[in-house]
Amino acid sequence: MTPPTAGRGLPRADAGLALLLAAIALVLVGAWPERADLANASWYPVAVVRTGGLLLLGWLAGTSSEHGRPARRAALVRIVVASVATAPLEALAFVGTAPSASLAWTLIAPLPLAISGFGAAWAISTVLRRVRLAWALPLASPLVAVGLAWLDVQIGPPLWLPWLLPATPSLAAAAVNLSGGVVTVLVASGARAGRRAPA
Repeated sequence: MTPPTAGRGLPRADAGLALLLAAIALVLVGAWPERADLANASWYPVAVVRTGGLLLLGWLAGTSSEHGRPARRAALVRIVVASVATAPLEALAFVGTAPSASLAWTLIAPLPLAISGFGAAWAISTVLRRVRLAWALPLASPLVAVGLAWLDVQIGPPLWLPWLLPATPSLAAAAVNLSGGVVTVLVASGARAGRRAPA
């Protein structure tokens, strides 16, 4: 007998990763020059699609995350798997383009960003459900996302914007997203369960 949780979760996760891989591959092929004497500018669009796609996967997983620590852990694992699976395509575009950006930054930075996006969306979803306003989630989620994007534009170095983050590494973005990712992992995978254990 197939476990019901696995049967429900895996196809949806596989579909999201497959769509992201297909989108990155399509952009890579489309942006790659047809002749060797032409400039290769494939890395930037590939980096934007990968960063934005991982952030979107994390955000959507957070808004639709099931209750319970195992489900949240599984969602976080899927984000990590998606980050690892898409990294070779971006690395290929980076090597072909040879930009002045940092390869380590552009490969690693999207992961804590996506996990932070999961945490933000999960927090919004949890608050709205607790105050019996779950019906407002489809409206509140994009409004918060737009607000965060506007705030990112106002405060200076890009922290979350996927079309700016890959090419502009900064200590501020690293600190904010790593902190958000660590807090998300701790809270989503164990902190709540730890508080409930004594009861």
